Amino acid sequence: MKILVTGATGFVGSHLVDLLHKDGHEIYSLIRSPAKAAEFEVKGTLIEGSLSSHQENPWVASLPEDLEAVVHTAGIVHASNTDEFYKVNTHCTLQLGSDLMGRYPKLKFILISSLAAAGASEKELSESSLEEPLSEYGKSKLAAEQIVKDHFPKEWEKTIIRPPMVIGPRDPAVLDVFKMVKSGFVPGVGLKAGLKAYSFVCVFDLIKTIELALQDSREETQVYFSSYPKPIRFDSLLTSIASHLEKRNPIIIPLPTGMIKIVSKLIPKLAPKARLTEDKLKEIIPKAWLCSSEKSVKELGQSYEWNLERTIEVTLKDYQSRSWL
Repeated sequence: MKILVTGATGFVGSHLVDLLHKDGHEIYSLIRSPAKAAEFEVKGTLIEGSLSSHQENPWVASLPEDLEAVVHTAGIVHASNTDEFYKVNTHCTLQLGSDLMGRYPKLKFILISSLAAAGASEKELSESSLEEPLSEYGKSKLAAEQIVKDHFPKEWEKTIIRPPMVIGPRDPAVLDVFKMVKSGFVPGVGLKAGLKAYSFVCVFDLIKTIELALQDSREETQVYFSSYPKPIRFDSLLTSIASHLEKRNPIIIPLPTGMIKIVSKLIPKLAPKARLTEDKLKEIIPKAWLCSSEKSVKELGQSYEWNLERTIEVTLKDYQSRSWL
């Protein structure tokens, strides 16, 4: 199958290209940074370019006429200016679809969205649950989902995949947690931060969900959560990381929500690249982010093989091999 992967130098995109290339597909990898493509050894035909939110993407003309599928992994998770979420996650998706539909009357299109589009929940959400995103990030991803459903051609086979917390090699986000555990102290929002519950998925299980969706064929737009069946608690995540680092369990420092709200307003002004923002805090405060992977198991035949311990082990080895930790 001839497949375009956007965000091919990203965390999920680079692993997806590895899998699809290994399984014999002809991959067209959209990259912005040749240096990062070299670092992650991105496979396939490299197409250097970026996604536009307001004008045609000229690199689309270099794609083959018989392209069969697109997996849109590109997007942003952190931004100090929330308008950027809509520019990149929403409007770039619309522009990409507009450019592609001008060339391809039939296409498989897979959007990698997020559990944030559905919202936080102490009970496992299903794909039919009412969407109630808390953050602008989540709202921008839900808006992108709606564009795929409403504005892309009916003749296209469209799938939306919503992963929860993704853990695995090459991930710069969870790297911060590893660093805090290594220091022995981890800040937590609220007095019971350690008890917060999360669905998670190893990046290797997630890319398998994507590949299975590429192989699947359905007329109606499908939505799937890709998630390991057993949720984790925040303190369990920290304990697992500490064990693999051969460190003592870190001390969780409970921070009052009110104080963190004040800090989240100040940090972007002092450190624009910081991950803690007012918008991100909306995702940190809830007691749980849970979703069910039952539909992906039943309809796609997904088998989730990467539990927390195995995931942490392979992630740590990668961080150490890159001298990130």
